[in-house]
Amino acid sequence: DNPSKLSPILEAIQSVAIQSLARDEYRNSKRKLIVVSDFIQNTTELDQYKEKTSFDKFSATPYYRRVRSDLRDVAVDLLYVWRNTKGSVQGRTHAEFWSELLADEGAKPIDVKSIQG
Repeated sequence: DNPSKLSPILEAIQSVAIQSLARDEYRNSKRKLIVVSDFIQNTTELDQYKEKTSFDKFSATPYYRRVRSDLRDVAVDLLYVWRNTKGSVQGRTHAEFWSELLADEGAKPIDVKSIQG
């Protein structure tokens, strides 16, 4: 009923990585993470509505070190929800930011598919 003003996507991925993907019973099996989102991170530390930051620049921040996930050998599907009203934020560069981030966290393979939202 009350939509959040924040969108902590990195924190949500980290939570799933810690609580589910890192469990011992799944370590030796094929693991897959499917994320359906517009991928517009909006927190006090990273507001992608206001700032277009390259992954290289972002990866050097203390915030990234804090929210970084261990996704080694996790296959990741990103279902990138395209918002017609967010064209100034979303696009190829934005999707590449997320692909680079997940690759840095060890995910492989990474598949990005655009879907209408």
